[in-house]
Amino acid sequence: MFILMLQVSLAMSNSPVPASQKTARKPAGLYAIWYNKAQADLFLGQPYIRGGQIVLQWADVEPEQGKYDFSVIDEQLRAFKNRQQLATLQINGNRKPQWLFEKVPYHRQKLSVQVNDTKGTLMYWHPVHRDAYLGMLKALAKHLRSYSNRDAILGIRMNLNAVGTEHHNVADPYRSLEQWVIPPDVERAELVEWNRDVDDRYIKAVIDNYISGFKGVVKIFVRNGIDEKLLAAYRKDFENGTLSWFHTSSEAEPRAGFAERKYRRFYDYCRSGKTDSYAEPWASAWGPPVWLCL
Repeated sequence: MFILMLQVSLAMSNSPVPASQKTARKPAGLYAIWYNKAQADLFLGQPYIRGGQIVLQWADVEPEQGKYDFSVIDEQLRAFKNRQQLATLQINGNRKPQWLFEKVPYHRQKLSVQVNDTKGTLMYWHPVHRDAYLGMLKALAKHLRSYSNRDAILGIRMNLNAVGTEHHNVADPYRSLEQWVIPPDVERAELVEWNRDVDDRYIKAVIDNYISGFKGVVKIFVRNGIDEKLLAAYRKDFENGTLSWFHTSSEAEPRAGFAERKYRRFYDYCRSGKTDSYAEPWASAWGPPVWLCL
């Protein structure tokens, strides 16, 4: 079992701290991630660690349609609050609620290494899948809004939960509707093959829902690999601190092209003081490289 260090860099940490907040927990620093939960006391107990993470699967929090269970989040937040530490929160989509396979078309192939459902890959752009995910997010936001320990959340990671957790592309060989399993009650006339437009609309719906649900409740971290068109659409939200950045697979050494552009976003938005960010490294705390497929 390994532990990674999450480097959190918050713009607010560079500003003078009001006297009334001098005893508050300082968010900037190193956070333990992907540790064995049985060894949480060991890892979270290190004096240089500011906090940890809470990771759940969508399948776990919505076992039945429209019925949500956030008790694990509550339990873990209480533990972090008692430690006087903070935690990042993320609900991943490696495992989707099984009832979706009765209402949404799916491909029998796992179209990403991030897909852990045995039945295959759900058609995430289908309205039933989209509305179910947005409904779960709305329920979570409502729950956190009234939860007394939500101040133990450093921020929530904005997962698309499309193909797996992070991915949202369907390769050419798998796009034909003839390859997809269509449940009996699904209207075939309403089905469309994957294309960039349906993908863009899905992503926009997710971002808009995070903003409407979590703004003013918890900090929202957005993966810094979003394309330039999306960045332009939400630039003001990054510049006024409504949205923050996060990145996995961070390295100290420079990279060219796409990777370099992602790092540049940290420089332009976090170092400038416009918003906050956190970054997960490639490697474990002991050195060996680690690929995160979550």
